Amino acid sequence: MNKIYADLHSHTTYSDGKLSVNELINKAKSHDIKVFSITDHDTIAAYNEEISGIKIIYGVELTVYFNNKEIHLLAYNFDKNNPELNTYLDSIKKQRINRAKNIINQLKNQQVDIDFDEIYDKLDGEIITRSHIADELIDKKLAKNVYEVFTSFLSNENVSLPKVNFISFEDAVKLVRQAGGFVSLAHPNKHFTQLQIYNMIKYGLRCLELYHPSHNFYTTRSLASFVKQYQLNVSGGSDYHGKYYSEEKSIGHYGLTEEQFEKLNKEFKLNIV
Repeated sequence: MNKIYADLHSHTTYSDGKLSVNELINKAKSHDIKVFSITDHDTIAAYNEEISGIKIIYGVELTVYFNNKEIHLLAYNFDKNNPELNTYLDSIKKQRINRAKNIINQLKNQQVDIDFDEIYDKLDGEIITRSHIADELIDKKLAKNVYEVFTSFLSNENVSLPKVNFISFEDAVKLVRQAGGFVSLAHPNKHFTQLQIYNMIKYGLRCLELYHPSHNFYTTRSLASFVKQYQLNVSGGSDYHGKYYSEEKSIGHYGLTEEQFEKLNKEFKLNIV
């Protein structure tokens, strides 16, 4: 098995992860990972903390619209102080808060006893996701597990999800580029046809996440063939959240080798901090 040198996909308590920045960095270092990227959902607040002892590539996992569907893009190598990027992320933070309040009010009307302030006060960051509501329902023993939450309490049939005005795929590529960075299609798995990925390439996609825990051998091989055909760059990471035991088998096992990372570095001239 090839040694993982760079893990470019992970989450902290600033979005939906269970570990603090320091705890996550220590976890990465314990697996002898040399280069790391924290890619919290729609926030770069983790980078306001001091990080030492490991090389860092600034990252964020953006929710974007493509063909009227929410998908995820991993943005890397941007200026974390870029005004346009920060204005957009601040807008999404506020919209996520409003969406969560709306969902919780709908559940309250169904006599589900949860409270927005109780959930929000537990967060280290300011990004609230549906998974935080799920955690609260499970903690209060109102639901047995995540599956029950999303097939019952938070199903489309039970609650109406207010729309968050996430950026379009094309505009996300432009936003990240003007901030000095690039994007990679997160965990493509079997979610996209080759035609859809080809259309993304026309809009500026130059990289996709080839190595991810959700990709089995056959998926990885199929995507690798597509990467070769269209001369794309590849990223990879554990997508570590620290929520489930199975994730412990992912960190240190999914990412890029040193040779793969240097190829990415050569292409995008990465700002390693």
